[in-house]
Amino acid sequence: MMKRHILDTRGFSLIELLIVMGMLTLVLVAVYSLYDTHSKSAYVQEEVVDVQQNLRIAMDSISRDIKMSGILIPLTDNAGTADNREDSAVGHTTKTGADAGFGATSTITLNAASASGQYGRIDEDMLGASPMTLKLDDVNAVSTFNSGNSVRIIRPQDRTDPAGPNGTFFTVTGMNLDPAVKSITLTSGGPDDPTGRTFRKGDLLVASPSGASHPNSIRYFVTSGGPTCPANQFCIARATNEGTVPDTQIIATNITNLQLSYILDSGAETDAPADPAGVRAVRVTITGQTVATQVQSGGPKTKQITSVVKVRNR
Repeated sequence: MMKRHILDTRGFSLIELLIVMGMLTLVLVAVYSLYDTHSKSAYVQEEVVDVQQNLRIAMDSISRDIKMSGILIPLTDNAGTADNREDSAVGHTTKTGADAGFGATSTITLNAASASGQYGRIDEDMLGASPMTLKLDDVNAVSTFNSGNSVRIIRPQDRTDPAGPNGTFFTVTGMNLDPAVKSITLTSGGPDDPTGRTFRKGDLLVASPSGASHPNSIRYFVTSGGPTCPANQFCIARATNEGTVPDTQIIATNITNLQLSYILDSGAETDAPADPAGVRAVRVTITGQTVATQVQSGGPKTKQITSVVKVRNR
């Protein structure tokens, strides 16, 4: 007896197709929602990481300048006032008013022999002249300077200027990076004549822009907008030699607040020291927040970093 096979040629009904399409739509919506959530989270976290990195950059820069402030500033260069006298590492402190809802921020001005941090040690005694070629103790110290740099020579033992009572600024006119020579050639620009004066091994060359007041000044403050800070952002700026040979650089973006308090020799802590020369350490607190991802995260993400930095040279 032959078996008869009946082939069912019927397809899916419209209702079945609609049910399947609905289920697929729900799955796709769930997958997209999960992807969109993770994508936004990754985008926000990327800016949060940038904010944290900017906080570290700002803290490193401020800490380095606080630690180096006061170094090699001649004791004879004394302006005679407590808040900016030149033998003080911390020159001046202020607290500005509230800015765009972020509250009051602090500023700090530091005194330094070289705002650019360019130093070199003389490696042998010699008599001054113009021009004169000095041997330095390290070829890397020679490469620190550039032709055209304005430099001053300071004797670290007593922080005096061996070129004369009024000091002399020299211009770098040549450098020899041969390790066997490692020398730098300077031409005097006055006011004192260095001819015949003795420059000793251990005296230090410090770079300082020609025309800048001595000591150099370094000021940190929070700024917003303008040609140097991106629109709709707050930044920490580093301004050097204001009023003489000014230069302002943005150190870090996404910064909203800078708070400073000062630890005195007595151990007391204040945000407005009567005499900055008595400051032995500075507590630095920097706050930053996200800007570009505020919509994705439902508001800004805020981060903060704090450090106590000792003033070494005072």
